Amino acid sequence: ITFLFSTHDARVVKKARRVITIEDGKVVSDETR
Repeated sequence: ITFLFSTHDARVVKKARRVITIEDGKVVSDETR
């Protein structure tokens, strides 16, 4: 199962296996943990 959501909460980001950062509508990083 895949969940996609947006957050600015660092506590939530820390629990994610993958974090994709988007700035001005463009992907600026794609991090797998």
